[in-house]
Amino acid sequence: MRRNETDPGAQFRISMTIATRARIIGDSDRLEMAQAAAERVLAEQVVMPFFAIQANAALALLAVQKGDGSAAAEHHEYLLGQRGTMIWTLSSVDRLLGPLSQTMGNLDQAVVHFEDALAFCRRAGYRPELAFDERQENGGNFMTIRGNTVIDESQEVGGYVASKRTPVQAMVIDESQEVGGV
Repeated sequence: MRRNETDPGAQFRISMTIATRARIIGDSDRLEMAQAAAERVLAEQVVMPFFAIQANAALALLAVQKGDGSAAAEHHEYLLGQRGTMIWTLSSVDRLLGPLSQTMGNLDQAVVHFEDALAFCRRAGYRPELAFDERQENGGNFMTIRGNTVIDESQEVGGYVASKRTPVQAMVIDESQEVGGV
């Protein structure tokens, strides 16, 4: 076995990278590889808590990607204890809890988790993450609940991040045009 195959740090990064990529672009290639890498981390005799959280987050993303409600419920339960924290490459745990709840079929709970993610980012001053959370909330079809305030706030955040057009601004502008804003 190569060193990376036995290194839990490399394994959680592999699993999170593949799972995050799959979530962002909808690519289902290598999901088995991501799952195997995360499971290798969790199978270790001694697992650092940070690695365990990351591996569980990767498995949670995979459950969402696969539409597996029972796996989503299992990972939702685990990640509830990690609310108010950040995940490597992904964002806040609160934001991940939203899609898990959607996958479980609990849309009311998903809305609460997205609201918690927004509140967490506002409190912590994570403005770029706030814009991404708001965009995800839009993508989750929660516009009927929040109205255009999410887009307005994410536009303001996008303008704050940099004076040139950043990826955040590009997403916000595209989202605004789809909703009939800018």
